[in-house]
Amino acid sequence: MPILLKAKITYAGLAIFSIATLPATLKLLWSPLIDHYYSSVIGRRKSWILPSTLLNGLLMLYVGAHVEDWLAQEVVPITYITIIFFISNFIMSTQDIAVDGWGVSLFEPENRH
Repeated sequence: MPILLKAKITYAGLAIFSIATLPATLKLLWSPLIDHYYSSVIGRRKSWILPSTLLNGLLMLYVGAHVEDWLAQEVVPITYITIIFFISNFIMSTQDIAVDGWGVSLFEPENRH
């Protein structure tokens, strides 16, 4: 995305957009919450995988419907785009935590070190 915007925004705008990547870096801070809270009806991992997949899919549909309008503006709303992608990365990082936990739970107990 930043390559597409480079002609219309400043380096400061690109720096602001880089904030959208923070959830992937800081996901270890909320990963204990993902492991602890879940619905016993759906299951420990699916409680997070299903909603995060649905939410991110809906968010991407929204982005797909509006991104051309955002990029066509004289002043690109970089802060708004950053917020949208921050939310998307947060959701994807949450899904990644749940999927990684699911993968670890598939190992035999003696191989979980």
